[in-house]
Amino acid sequence: MSDVEEFIKKATPIYQGMANEQRDKRCMELYLKALDEVKSWLSWVIHRNMEVNYYMSVYVKLNLPLGGIYLKVGHREDDHSYLHSPIGDMDYVTYLAIVRESDNPVILLYKYLSSQVSKLQEKPVQDVLGLQGYLEALSEVPKFFHLKAGDSNQRLT
Repeated sequence: MSDVEEFIKKATPIYQGMANEQRDKRCMELYLKALDEVKSWLSWVIHRNMEVNYYMSVYVKLNLPLGGIYLKVGHREDDHSYLHSPIGDMDYVTYLAIVRESDNPVILLYKYLSSQVSKLQEKPVQDVLGLQGYLEALSEVPKFFHLKAGDSNQRLT
């Protein structure tokens, strides 16, 4: 089981009732491991794209709780040419890798986090990762990945 899959199966980023320090700590540990897996996968994608396609620079900045992920290789003066999306900013080649390679760690993590948004409407609620601050972006994730809400088995095109 990958770290992202373990986070999805075992963590509870939003729950009702009183705060549970042990549950919150476990959620944070699993989330940080999932972020490491996402960063590793993106690094692999970036290096693969640079080797295969001879790109001079690649860039990705994912908006995620606890600081997100930022990777940049090379130098590019026209930063305005990056794709701006609900999940962050990136070059077009990295975007294609994310949306074409189904069930990669980026898609899995964002799909799971976006599925948690509806729980924020319940009161009282414990929001361990601070997803409330990402409500607008997370609600756009299904459209960004061309998925119907609740359809976790649809393959990306």
